[in-house]
Amino acid sequence: FSKLEDNVKIEHIANFFVDHIKNDNLGRIATAHMVYADSHGLSSKECIQLAELHSTAVDFPKTGVPAIFPKELSPKKYPHFMEKDPTKSYHSEKILGQIYDLLPTKIDDDTSATIHGNGFDPSLLLEGYKQYVENAFFNFEDYYADLCDIMESYQIYDEGEIISGYVSQFSGYDSQNRHEKNGDIQARLCKDVSLLIDYYHDLFWKEFGGDDRSKIELKHMQKASAWYYVAYEGYKKYYHQDDTFLSFPWVVVDIICQIKRNINQS
Repeated sequence: FSKLEDNVKIEHIANFFVDHIKNDNLGRIATAHMVYADSHGLSSKECIQLAELHSTAVDFPKTGVPAIFPKELSPKKYPHFMEKDPTKSYHSEKILGQIYDLLPTKIDDDTSATIHGNGFDPSLLLEGYKQYVENAFFNFEDYYADLCDIMESYQIYDEGEIISGYVSQFSGYDSQNRHEKNGDIQARLCKDVSLLIDYYHDLFWKEFGGDDRSKIELKHMQKASAWYYVAYEGYKKYYHQDDTFLSFPWVVVDIICQIKRNINQS
């Protein structure tokens, strides 16, 4: 910023606001980064350049240095999960595209009923999954307790917010540092959830010893089916309570997606 020779006046505020509106490219940069990450990979020169621009754009309100978006980085095609114009879209085979393809094609007006009441997909239960159900219950109970601990720690009791990291408010959270910013709390929350997911992902594979995790076999899919069953149906059926954590089987989302791909191909 240029040094002001006099007190800040309303004109200065107005000029700064207009300048911010004209140079706010944060959303555009983030969208382009998602496209290039899907099509070119996170290590591509395009993604690295966009990541640097994103950092500049985030700091713009403080530094006054705008992030100039290069025209050559404007995406020509978008992955289908971004739901752009079909003529400007391609079908993504990456993980976000796979998850998108697993979603229902039509969402009812009662979204919560669609997700929780009708979200169970029996086609994900492969023959032979029952041999893994007993241990799946033990694993689920531990996962349930660990996730509850995180919820209690941050005073957030919505599974969707906890797992996604998109928390509406941290008003109930008693930070040791009263001046700790929401962004810092959110970063620590995301780290804690990431550690939880990594732990149970490794626990899933522990039974299979040195199996190559990039080569998904029938036994791996049967166990994933058991985890899916316990979270979506088994827990409610055997414990007679509706409270469950549907995120449990999705710690091995790659295997769940492989099951669905096999079904679609057949």
